Amino acid sequence: MKTQIQEQEESIIVRLEGTLDFVTAEDFKEDLMQIKNTAKNRQVIFDFSGLNFVGSSGIASLINSLREFNAQTTHPPRYTNVKNEFKRVITSLDRNQTFDFWENVPKSIIDS
Repeated sequence: MKTQIQEQEESIIVRLEGTLDFVTAEDFKEDLMQIKNTAKNRQVIFDFSGLNFVGSSGIASLINSLREFNAQTTHPPRYTNVKNEFKRVITSLDRNQTFDFWENVPKSIIDS
């Protein structure tokens, strides 16, 4: 899994690409620290369009990392282009409904 971070004036778009496994999920925790430190009061948008679901390896770690990130941000992050497989697993493990799912990244944010 690869993480691409695109910083904009009012938002940060984080694109996840590739295949999720245990090792890459752990590496993603480090990326989240960098994002948290630079986000300040900006909206963070996670774009899952390039992430492939290959079973349970690493998904619990990914969800726990994102849940911790959600709790530490000023604005609740948005999750876009989340495939049904991921959405089902995340929703089943998200008792407090802390994940804000959107269909895609709004065009106004991409163009800014």
